[in-house]
Amino acid sequence: MKDCNEDAISLNDFNEFLNAKTFDEQLKILAIHSQKNQDYLKRRKQKMENKEKKENFFKKAFNDMVESAKAQHEVDKANLAATHAESKANFEENRGKNTLKRAKADAKEHWNDAHMSPTERQLKTREKQEKQILEANARKVAAEERIAKAKQERK
Repeated sequence: MKDCNEDAISLNDFNEFLNAKTFDEQLKILAIHSQKNQDYLKRRKQKMENKEKKENFFKKAFNDMVESAKAQHEVDKANLAATHAESKANFEENRGKNTLKRAKADAKEHWNDAHMSPTERQLKTREKQEKQILEANARKVAAEERIAKAKQERK
């Protein structure tokens, strides 16, 4: 984009103006020059507006990124504080319950689990699964009883 004064006339237009034979031709040359300047100024203004829009776009985008990062930092701080509090609560709840005797029993159980054959491990897993299925069925029956009771109360 050339940088020029809005009233400046190009050398070609000036030579045409000087070579014009009549005053009417000179007026036409000036009118054409004036129109060229107006078109140039419109294009220049449009380019400046587009440039400002681009700059504003990036400015807004970076501001949004900054705000998003600040909000995520707050979320992370809150999650860290919650995890810390939960960990401390678990420690306080288990304080006095985790005795040396219990720790040894847990360690022995893990040791035995690690040294089981695959079939023994499958049997133990099946027993745990069956126990969980029985508990789930008991909860299901209790829930169905509550549903039936609620339906009777509505009638």
